[in-house]
Amino acid sequence: MIDEGKLECVLDGAPAVEALQFMQDLIHRHRVWPEQLPPGASFAGGQIAIQEDAPAGLGNRRREIGDKFTWDVVMHPRGKSGKQYVAAGGGAGWTIDAATKAKDAAWVFLKHVTSREEQTRLCQAGGTIGSRRSVMTDPCFLQTPPEHVRLFVDGAEYLHMDVRVAGWADVEKVFNEELAGLWSGQKLARQVAAEIKAKVDPILKQGAREAAG
Repeated sequence: MIDEGKLECVLDGAPAVEALQFMQDLIHRHRVWPEQLPPGASFAGGQIAIQEDAPAGLGNRRREIGDKFTWDVVMHPRGKSGKQYVAAGGGAGWTIDAATKAKDAAWVFLKHVTSREEQTRLCQAGGTIGSRRSVMTDPCFLQTPPEHVRLFVDGAEYLHMDVRVAGWADVEKVFNEELAGLWSGQKLARQVAAEIKAKVDPILKQGAREAAG
C-alpha cells in the first residue's frame, strides 16, 4: 500500500487496482463475500465459511468451535504472477521509556515478558503465537486443529511487516473512508485507488516533515 522509501501510496498501481476490484467483485459480482456480516453471524457459529484471522486468534477459535465441525487454515491465494506468497503482519511491541527513573527494573521486566518461559505460558493460555521460534514450534502452538497450523510458522519466512510511517492514523482514516465506496459498489477500484493516493501522499510528506522536527 505504501512505498516507505519514497513516502508514496502505491494502491493506484495495476496489481493493487486489480486486487481491489477482485475484492469488490467477490461482494457484488460473485456474491460470495457479504459487504457486512449479518448480526450475530460468526465462523464458530457456522454461519460463515471463511474467516480471515491472525495466528494469535487460534486459541479462541479452538475454544469456540470445539468439536462442532472440522476446520483448517490456508494462506491467501497467490496473485496471477504466481510469485511467492506475501503476508502482512505486526503485533504488539515492548519498549522502555528513556526518561523512566526505573530503568534497571524496567529492563528486568522486559527480559521477563520476552523470555521463552513467559511466551510459552501465554501461548498455553491461547493468547499468542510468540515471537521466539522456540515458542512458535512448541506443542503449545503446533497443536491441531487446524491440521495445517504449521503454515503460520513457515509464513514467518515471507512476512512483510506492517507499514511504519509517520501520520499513519490519518492515512488509515483515509483508507477506511474511501474504501467504503468500494465495498458498497458505488465506485470502481481504479477511482477509489486514485482518490486514496491523492489524499494520502500529502499526509505522508507532512508526517515526515513533522517527525523530522
